[in-house]
Formats: sequence, C-alpha cells, structure tokens
Amino acid sequence: MSVPTTMKALINEGGKMVLKENVPVPKLTETTMLVKTRAVGSNPFEALLIDFKFAPEGCIMGSDMVGEIVEIGSKVDQTQYQVGDVVAAVINGGTVQFPDNGAYSEYVKVDPNTIFKFPKTLTFTKKTDVATGKFDTWEACASFPMVFYTALAGTFYQLKLKLEWQPEEPQYDHPILIWGGATGVGQYAIQFVKQVHGFTKIIVVASKKHEKLLKSYGADEIFDYHDEDVVEQITAKYDNLRTLMDCRSLPKTINQTYRCASKTGKVILMQYVPSFVDCIDGENKRDNVEITTTNLYQLNEVPITFGPMTVPVDPKYRAKIIECIKFFNPKLISGDIKHTPLKVYKGFEGAIEMVDDIRQHKNSGIKFVSVL
Repeated sequence: MSVPTTMKALINEGGKMVLKENVPVPKLTETTMLVKTRAVGSNPFEALLIDFKFAPEGCIMGSDMVGEIVEIGSKVDQTQYQVGDVVAAVINGGTVQFPDNGAYSEYVKVDPNTIFKFPKTLTFTKKTDVATGKFDTWEACASFPMVFYTALAGTFYQLKLKLEWQPEEPQYDHPILIWGGATGVGQYAIQFVKQVHGFTKIIVVASKKHEKLLKSYGADEIFDYHDEDVVEQITAKYDNLRTLMDCRSLPKTINQTYRCASKTGKVILMQYVPSFVDCIDGENKRDNVEITTTNLYQLNEVPITFGPMTVPVDPKYRAKIIECIKFFNPKLISGDIKHTPLKVYKGFEGAIEMVDDIRQHKNSGIKFVSVL
C-alpha cells in the first residue's frame, strides 16, 4: 500500500476541532509503525484538552484508534508484525510532545510495544447502537484503548492484583467497591476483577438502569448513585470496605467513595485524577485511608505535557501495562472480555459530533466511535 505525504486530520484550532486537508503524514521512525486508521473512539479527555486549552494550537486530536499497518520501522520485530496486520492503540493526540500524531487522522504512528493486535477478519457493523459483545468489528476495536489501559493500570499496577485467569480462591479475602461501574473504566475494571478473582465480592455504584449489564460482567450488587443516602446504604451493609475504586474521579465521587471506606485497618482507595487526591473534606479525612492514583501517559517513554501538567516517565508502569496487554490480548479475541455498548458515528464529521455529545453528557454507559 502506497502512503501519501499528506492526509486529512482533525486539528485543534481556535478552541474546537477542525477538519483539515494536506496535513503532513507522521514520519516513521526506526522503532515505530505507521497505521492506516479505520475507526476511532472518543473520551471525555478530548473535550477537556480543548476546552481547558491544554492542547497546543494546530495539533492533531484523538486518542483511540484501530487500523491496518502500512509501514514498519527498521528496528521493529517483523516476526511480530507485518504490513496488513490489524492493531489498536492509544495515541498521544493533543499533546505538546506529539502535535503531529493523533488518532483523528487518516494515518497514525504507533508504538509496537503498547498495542493490541486483532484478526484481519474484522467487519464493520451495520448498526448505530451496538450491545456489549466480542471484539470482532472495527468499531468495537476502536472503542476501548484509553479506558481499557487506564483500568489495567488501576487494577494491576496500583492495586497489584495478579495476572491469574479465574483462580479458585480470591486474591484478597474481602470485597471491593467500584464507584462509577458504568463508566468505560468501570465496565472493564469489573470484568478484570471478576476474571482474576481479585476479591470475595464486587460491589458497584452506578445507575440502576445499568444493573443487568454490570451483573453480566460480574458485579454482585448494585447501589444506585441517584439515591441521596447511597453512602449510608453501603456502609450500613458493608462497614469494613478496605479496597475501593472511584472510576468517576470527581471531587464529589472521591468524597463519597472515601466515606464508604472502613474506619479501621489499612484501606486503599484508587482514583484517576491526581489533582483531586487532596480534596477530601476535612471532617471525613482519616489516617487509615491511602489514596492512590494513576495516569495512563506514564506508559510513554518520554514525559508527556498537557497544558500546565507534565506526566513523568515510569518504566515500571510501562512494563506492567505491556505485561497486561500480552495477557489480555487473547482474552479480547476469544470474547472472554467484552467491549462496552457502543454508539456509531460516521466520518470525521461524526468524530466532531461525538466529542460534542460527550460535552452534553450523552455517553452514559456507552462508548462513542466513528468510522473513518
């Protein structure tokens, strides 16, 4: 397949994503691969980068993509990858270090160590709304990278669960509380915890309308976050919660999750926004609760900058995520891990629309993808 020198891409311009032509195709390096994009996914992160002016002016946007390899760097292991292979990846769209490389473009440069590989038999769905299921379509494979990798980091790097598939005994002899179970991160975290038998029970906070879906992933009990007394309901039944995950990671939800924690013994609370670690209300704060956090961009081999924040390199973090990718890649292909429900858009215009729809909070329990 011949590769052009220019392409179409969605560029950050004047505080919005704008479709541009004649954008230079990212230059291949010895250790990277060039991929022709087939479908892309969306995250709240895309809107955040633009709305808070964290993304540099003129950079290519987008994080989640799937496509076909068209060029391979000279130092990439070509026993592992060949031209025509199908891969999905998280791309550093909207960053200071990589303004020329984002998922919302016709061609993307990827790190071969941090990608998922899928069969060449993928098809395009004919549906607009797609139920949870096997990773056997382009849309499904575009939908997952950022939230999947983030859930991997929280579950296996921060909480230190072992990569053991369906062991008989739980790894920890107590339940886990997952707040925000219907978020993309939450849906994968539930599946991970279930399949590696991380805890004795999976207690989830989410809207009751998602109960059937979340129980199909392995949730044992659902509490509805709409209930004003949801924290009191949880603590009345479970007064010794020692491991908690806040997959929403807002100041309100961090405080709510924190209030569910045991008042005695060592407690770990996993959440995903480093700047919110210190936002616990003073009357609730206590010494036995450790709040831990993660940032997916620690996966990179260079520091990554978003606006005022620079995410440092963490080789141990990177090594663990690469280990997790190798462990879970066959589980996605086999259908043992399911993708989240999807809504499908079309083209670059669809990618712009789906990011706007996230701004309007239309993505409850579902992931938006667009076919390019």
